Amino acid sequence: MERESRKWLTIKEAARYIGMSVGFLRKAVRLRSVPHTRVGTKALRFDRDALDQWLATQSTAEKPIQC
Repeated sequence: MERESRKWLTIKEAARYIGMSVGFLRKAVRLRSVPHTRVGTKALRFDRDALDQWLATQSTAEKPIQC
C-alpha cells in the first residue's frame, strides 16, 4: 500500500483521487486553478495535501447563497 500513501500523485492518480476526469484536471491546470508542480517540461505532479485543501475551498455547501 505504499502507492496509496505517497504524497505526490500523477495526473491519473490525482484525477481518481478527486473523483474527476483527467481532462477536467488538465483544463484546471491550464487555467491554473488547481495546485500542481511540473517536473521537467511535461510531467505533472499533484501534492495530495494541496489537493485536499483545494477541494475544501471548492465546496459550495459551506458558501452562503447570494441572491
